[in-house]
Amino acid sequence: MLDPDDKVFGIIGVFTITALVIVSIRIYIRAIVKKTTGVDDLFAAVASAGVITTAVATIWAHVLDHNDTAKPNSGILKAVLVSFYSFWVSEWATKMSILYACLRVFGIKRTTKQVIYALATLCTLHTISAILSLLLQCRPMSNFWTPRLMHSGCTNSTIIYITHACINLCTDTLTYILPMVLVLRSPLDPAKKRFLICVFAVCSLTLLAAVGRIVALALFKTTVEHETTAIAWDILSISSCVEITTGLIATSLPVLAPVLKNQWISLKSIQHPSRSHRVTTRSRSISDLGIREPQASRG
Repeated sequence: MLDPDDKVFGIIGVFTITALVIVSIRIYIRAIVKKTTGVDDLFAAVASAGVITTAVATIWAHVLDHNDTAKPNSGILKAVLVSFYSFWVSEWATKMSILYACLRVFGIKRTTKQVIYALATLCTLHTISAILSLLLQCRPMSNFWTPRLMHSGCTNSTIIYITHACINLCTDTLTYILPMVLVLRSPLDPAKKRFLICVFAVCSLTLLAAVGRIVALALFKTTVEHETTAIAWDILSISSCVEITTGLIATSLPVLAPVLKNQWISLKSIQHPSRSHRVTTRSRSISDLGIREPQASRG
């Protein structure tokens, strides 16, 4: 029977590697193939760094927790703190990547730009608030990772974490719904709309993971039993990883879709060259996110 930590490591590893592979292909396509790297790609790279740091810190905290009988120790608490910082950085960068991608593709109308900028400002302010809460929760900060002092000079951090997790769920929902609304309002044919909606539907896992984080934090607040606390820590570790990786995957898949479609057409051209040529000609109008607003829609 697998150790619970092994299951946690496996889930974190699968989601992290999948996200990094997809983002790597995305950046390769935008930077090397198309040479059209944008701000959204830079944010995706920052989010990837945050995903790696969060995964490493979380796994390291589990390893220390499994091997050390004196719990909690300073090494575990430091790893937890690092994972929290990197989580918020990755969350913010992923949302910025999605919003700037929407701005690049849909940001023609003034109202659309205003909505995107307002949401970007809201996400940024919330991230700054969350990081400042981590920095200021203990005075001095070293009390956080000093077991004998962790309750001295520290605020009730669990309530703060739950509050920020709830706000984060709201900003996640707004950020991931916005592309769907813009796609539905765009002059795309129904087939392309359905495809892009299905791609962004991956974000439903992100929202479920955000709810999982809230549940885990609530368990930390309401229980003192070691077994329940261990379960809550596992849920928090998995849900945090799933939340940041699925969001990153969702914002990168639309970039890959046109390329994968063209590769599929190229393979079929061996058997049906004339038919493939007609389909390829139609597919050239697909932009980096699978769509392109016609110039006539300005105003």
